[in-house]
Amino acid sequence: MRRQMRLDLTRALAPEASGPAPRRLTRADAAPLAELMLEAYRGAPDDEGEGPAEARAEVDRTFDGGYGTMSWEASFAIDFDDRPAIAAATVVTFWRDVPLLAFSCTHPAAQRRGLAGRLIRESARALARAGHVRLELVVTLGNTPAERLYEKLGFVAIEQA
Repeated sequence: MRRQMRLDLTRALAPEASGPAPRRLTRADAAPLAELMLEAYRGAPDDEGEGPAEARAEVDRTFDGGYGTMSWEASFAIDFDDRPAIAAATVVTFWRDVPLLAFSCTHPAAQRRGLAGRLIRESARALARAGHVRLELVVTLGNTPAERLYEKLGFVAIEQA
């Protein structure tokens, strides 16, 4: 069971404290993003036992519009300081012309550092600057850390999906 949630982008988002600077995702991030997704979702409610090939296919499908047109301007990553890998990422698409937080994932070694919140707020600010008024997502019920984060950021439930 999943819950659909929405963030009102007309509200001011709290400014960021110091921390790692997000960068925009690019197509060149497909392989590192697939690796991140495997690590981040392993053992979580959304883990369906995918391997590297399936994760890469999911990223390629997303980048190619399988979940709506990619929003490269509102999709971000933060890299690890000590290795060539993505520590956390947000991927935004336009599903039926509505901004959708398609993926938000953080490597287990980088969790509890505020990276996911930082990236989601960065995505929200980019969308607001472009004139969008809402950001939606779908979260699996039982993914308690994600549900808590989204609520903390101001997302509210709009319907069961």
